[in-house]
Amino acid sequence: MASDAAPTRRFPAWSLQIDPVVLLALVAGAILAFLALYPTVMLFAGSFSDAPLGVAGRFTLANYVRAYGDPHTYQLIGTSFIFATGASAFSIGLAGLLAW
Repeated sequence: MASDAAPTRRFPAWSLQIDPVVLLALVAGAILAFLALYPTVMLFAGSFSDAPLGVAGRFTLANYVRAYGDPHTYQLIGTSFIFATGASAFSIGLAGLLAW
């Protein structure tokens, strides 16, 4: 005999429970993401403006032209590369000695 009642939809027990640890991790992750991304986005957006940060200004690429048009910029990039290479070599050497 067929029943005329509509079938009831049953959800698994796990779908209705929220683990407090997972919820806390998600909230902490959202707060950390906001605290890290908001200033980064503001600085990036401000780099395309001709006004100071927080003040409305016109869209411009003048800041990038000034930064990358300066010959000292490339000298600083080269110096940073040399420093990073030396620091990496020292770290790998020290790690090798400590591991041995």
